[in-house]
Amino acid sequence: MATVTAASAALNFGFGAIVPVLPQYALGLGLGSSGVGLVLAAPAFARVLLNAPAGRVADAAGRRPLMIVGEAGAACGVAFTGLAPDLFSMLPARLLVGAGGAAANAGSAAYRRP
Repeated sequence: MATVTAASAALNFGFGAIVPVLPQYALGLGLGSSGVGLVLAAPAFARVLLNAPAGRVADAAGRRPLMIVGEAGAACGVAFTGLAPDLFSMLPARLLVGAGGAAANAGSAAYRRP
């Protein structure tokens, strides 16, 4: 349980650590306020769409693989966000962050279920 909690904390810390600097980064790329809004909302949108399907996958494929793939996907999304030169490459990276977060959360939530 400690490993699950630590992994969940690391993932959520990563989400929280990037949010304060992301608007300035996006504005530096010339995105404007609408682009910044899209970049900030994309992970939440992906998580909302993928939470239920990720839960079904956790039940079918197992919790641990989903947590590992989710954490890796979210980490890749964060790295690609930092490398993105424009909105059209940053938006898929942010969606990947949300998709990875949904997968990791579904896997870890299945462990915490009584």
